[in-house]
Amino acid sequence: MMESKRTDWMSLAGTFLSVVAVISILVVLLRSAFPIFSPARHLSRFIESYGNIGQGTSALLWGQRYLDLIAEAFLVLASAACCVALLKPSKSAEEKE
Repeated sequence: MMESKRTDWMSLAGTFLSVVAVISILVVLLRSAFPIFSPARHLSRFIESYGNIGQGTSALLWGQRYLDLIAEAFLVLASAACCVALLKPSKSAEEKE
């Protein structure tokens, strides 16, 4: 039998996007100077701290509490759904027929 050769557009698009991603990564890696074999240079002081940062950070975290609670609720519901999916009994071969 002779099968007709149709262009699978999803495979073609996936291949094109993969090539673009590989080329982009290579361009970034080759243009940037990464010190691979040299020791890392770092500053002894990473940030400048002025004023009372602890109270400012605490006020931000406690003032925006609703964002934290929404994210936690989403994670709890997602983990419960995953547990239910894992514990779902599978159908035997007799039930499938």
